[in-house]
Amino acid sequence: TPVTLTDAPSFADFTAQDNRTQTAKQDHCTQPVNLAGLPAVTVPICLSGYNRTTAGSEEGAKRRSLPLSVQLIGPYGSDKKLLRIARWIEERVDFPTLVLCD
Repeated sequence: TPVTLTDAPSFADFTAQDNRTQTAKQDHCTQPVNLAGLPAVTVPICLSGYNRTTAGSEEGAKRRSLPLSVQLIGPYGSDKKLLRIARWIEERVDFPTLVLCD
């Protein structure tokens, strides 16, 4: 399942509504799993608006390029198996790495 319905809102958009409203909106896909007590893991898959041909260009810099992820949910007690599956996906998805600069 998706983790959220959209990429992350800007700070101005997030603070324009009260915390309860934003939490309900941003946690819509994760709340049922948490309430059910099922194991779940979030795996980044791509960046919003990311396109290999424009990455690093001026056009690419204008894109929000925020992480979009999927949520993997398993049956009760399947934590280790779920983490192995998440690792398998991470090894195969060409998710851009974060480079920290001083």
